[in-house]
Amino acid sequence: MADVVVRLGDACFAQARALAEATVRRRILAERRRARREAGLDRPWWGR
Repeated sequence: MADVVVRLGDACFAQARALAEATVRRRILAERRRARREAGLDRPWWGR
């Protein structure tokens, strides 16, 4: 029984870590997009 609880805890921890990493990635990408828009780089070079 203890083994099942440990495995469940490990699985929950791994899922929480994956969700946190995905959130950080989304925030970083959103910040990059915002910075590119503010710098006027949101259009490709041939459209400027």
